[in-house]
Amino acid sequence: MEKRPADVVTNNRSTVEDKSSNNAESSEITDNTKNTVNSDRAEVTNKEANTQTDSKKVTQKTSGQAVNDVNKNVAETTTDTENTKISRYTSNLDLENIQESLEQQAKENNGKALDAKSVTSLLRSSDAANFQVLAALTENIAEADKIKANAAVTIPSTDGRYTLYISRNTWGNTTNGNQPTKVLLSGNVLSGDTVTISIPSYGIVGVNSPTIDANYGSASLKDMGNDKVVIYNFTTSGVINPIITIPADNGYGAKPTPMQITQPTVKDITWTVNGVEQTSAEFHIDVNPVWDPKFSLSKPNPNSTDQNALKKMIPNYESIYQLAINETNGVAPGQDYQNSLPYPSSKINSAVNYGTVITIPMPKGYVLDESATMQLNNFGDKTTITQDGNNIIITVPKGSGTQNWNGGGPYQLVGSYNIPMPNTATTYTADAPITIVQKLNNDGSQTKTWTGPTVSQDFYGENDQIPLAQVPLYAKAAYGGNQLLNNGHKQIVAYFGATNESIASYSNYSSNFTFNFDESLGVTKLKTPTIPGTSNYKYTITYADGTTSEGQVSAGNTITGTGVITNIVVSPDDFERDQTTATNLPLNNFANQTTASVNAFEAYGAVPDTVKSGTQLVANMTFTGTV
Repeated sequence: MEKRPADVVTNNRSTVEDKSSNNAESSEITDNTKNTVNSDRAEVTNKEANTQTDSKKVTQKTSGQAVNDVNKNVAETTTDTENTKISRYTSNLDLENIQESLEQQAKENNGKALDAKSVTSLLRSSDAANFQVLAALTENIAEADKIKANAAVTIPSTDGRYTLYISRNTWGNTTNGNQPTKVLLSGNVLSGDTVTISIPSYGIVGVNSPTIDANYGSASLKDMGNDKVVIYNFTTSGVINPIITIPADNGYGAKPTPMQITQPTVKDITWTVNGVEQTSAEFHIDVNPVWDPKFSLSKPNPNSTDQNALKKMIPNYESIYQLAINETNGVAPGQDYQNSLPYPSSKINSAVNYGTVITIPMPKGYVLDESATMQLNNFGDKTTITQDGNNIIITVPKGSGTQNWNGGGPYQLVGSYNIPMPNTATTYTADAPITIVQKLNNDGSQTKTWTGPTVSQDFYGENDQIPLAQVPLYAKAAYGGNQLLNNGHKQIVAYFGATNESIASYSNYSSNFTFNFDESLGVTKLKTPTIPGTSNYKYTITYADGTTSEGQVSAGNTITGTGVITNIVVSPDDFERDQTTATNLPLNNFANQTTASVNAFEAYGAVPDTVKSGTQLVANMTFTGTV
C-alpha cells in the first residue's frame, strides 16, 4: 500500500452522499391458491319503467310516486275504523291530483322534466297540504343528474320509492382510481323514514361526512365494524337527492399495520330503508402494492467525485451497504413506476406486510457487525438483521416496517471483509441473487416476490495507488431566527464534529483540527469530545491580540484560554479509523441556550454588546492529517 503524505479536508457543514442504484429487476405477485373468481357486475334494471310514457317518466323523475302522509297522525289517533279509511283515501286522492297535474305540466312542457322550482311550487299549491319538497342543494342538482346518467350501478328499493345510484364501483389502484366514488340516494321520502348506507371501509376506504338541510332531518356518519355507515333520519316528506362522496386515496395517509384486507377484494355496499335490507351492490377494493428495490454501497461511495475518496473496497474496512425497498401501500392508482410513484416507503411497507424475509447473499469474507447495524437502523419495531453463513437475513415480522408518512431510510448493513489484500484489483461476487418474499395475507397464500441483482464488490490490489479516503466534518451554528444575543453572557456559539472514514489511523499527534473564530464571537473555551482510542489533545492557541499559548488536556475536558481566541489547533494523540465524534449536532436555540452538550467540539463565547444587530460572524474547522 502506497503511503500518502497528507489528507486535508475543510468543511463547515455535513456531507450528503450520493446513493447508487442498480437496474430494475424482476418483480412478481403470486397467489398460491391459484383460485380466480370472475363475477359479472350485477345490473339492476326496472323493466316496467321502460314501458312508461314519456310524460309518466317525467312525472316519476319529479315526484317519484310520492305518498302523502298528511293525515297520518289523525289516522293513528282515531278509534273509528271508518274515519281511518276515509283519511287514507283522502291522502290517495291528493296524490292522484298531484300526479295528474304533473302529467299535464309535462305535456305542456313538451315532455321535458320540470325544474325543481316548478315542482316545488306545484306541490305546495296542491291540495296535499304540508307536503314539502326535500331537494338537493341547487349546486348539487346538476351533479345528481350526472350521476344518474352515468351510474355504474342503479338499484331501486323494494317499495319503489328510492333508487341508489353509484357512480363507479371500484376504488384503489384501479383504472380511474384517482377519481372519487359518488353514492346518490334519490327518490321520495316520508317523514319518519330512516335510510342507512354502509360503505366497506376496513380502515382504508374513507367517506366524507354527509350533509342534508337541517329543516328536513339529519345525516350522520358512524364506524360500525368494518363499515362506515351513513344514517339519514328524515323529519319531512319530499323529494331527495343527497350525495355521499368516497374520496380517492393518494397513498400517503397512515394505514393499519397491516391492513385487514386481501389484495384485491370484493365487498358489498349495503343499504336499508326503515330497517328493511335492500339489494346490495358489489364494491371492488383493489389493494395492489408495488415496489422497486435498490441495493447499493454507500460507504465507500463508488460514485464520489472527491479525489481523496475511496471508491473500491479494501479488507477490514468498515463499509455500509443499503437496501431501499421503495414499496407503496397499494391503494393509490398509477403505481407502475412509469408515470408516478405515490409515496413509497424505504423499508418494507407496514401497511401490506404480513411477514417478509429478505435474503442478501454476500461475497466471500463478508462479516456483518450486527450491533452496529442494529444501532444504525434504530428500528422501532421487531425487524432483525442477522448473518447465516454468507447470507444476510433481514426478517420483518407482520406489521413491522414503515410507511412513507412516518419516514425512515433504507435498510443499512454495517460490516467489513475479513480477507487478505488481493495482489491485483479484483471483483468478488456472491453465489446467488438477492431475494425478497413478502406475505400479503395471514396464511401466506398470497405472496409477492422479488429477485434482484447478485452482489459484487470491487477491491483495490496491493500495487494500486489507494486514496486515503475522507474525514467528513460537521458543524452547527446559529440558524434561522435563533441568532446569538449580544448580551455578553457565555454560551455555546458553535458545534463541530468529525468521522475518520479514511483507510488509516492517525497516530502520534499526526492529525490536526484547526478552528478559526471571528473575534466578535468572544470565544474563550473549547470543550473536546471523547473518541474511542483518543486519550488526550495537545493544543496551540492564538489570541485576538496576537499572543499564543500551548497546553494539553485529557479527552472530554475543556481547553480554557486567557483571552479571546481567534485560532486554535488541536491535535489528538490518536484518531483511529472508523472512529467519530457525535455527528447529529443539535439545532440549538443559541439565544436561549436550551440544548444540552453533545460529544463533539463545542466553542463557548460571549458576543459583546458593541456588535451591531444583524452582523454575521464566522466559525470554521479544518482537518489535516499525515500518514
